[in-house]
Amino acid sequence: MHTHITIAIKAALTMSDEKRLSRFELIRCDSLPCQTNNFDCGWFMCAFAERFTKDIHWMGEPDDVVRHMSFDAEEEKQFRNRLTVMKEEVGSYMEKIAKRSLNFSYERPSQNKPHVK
Repeated sequence: MHTHITIAIKAALTMSDEKRLSRFELIRCDSLPCQTNNFDCGWFMCAFAERFTKDIHWMGEPDDVVRHMSFDAEEEKQFRNRLTVMKEEVGSYMEKIAKRSLNFSYERPSQNKPHVK
């Protein structure tokens, strides 16, 4: 699955002309889950990229709707659980390649209220 995403991104970047790529605009979504530490930014980017490439209905929405997108409590719980699974999958892969334990520890998502920035 991840290989397919990588191939799609690479194809889009190498096959698209600059004019088409210049039409993109940065839109900050202020109500989506945020990291609560200084080191999970990459994991959040990967999880959001995975989520938003699987469910593309948001692409037809106006910028103002996209800007105010949010997850309900169940969606955020699923998102944070997916983050943990992604970390474990990558950690397992790294240990397999290293042929030894790398003593990774994984934070479990809290069952508390959602963390929204």
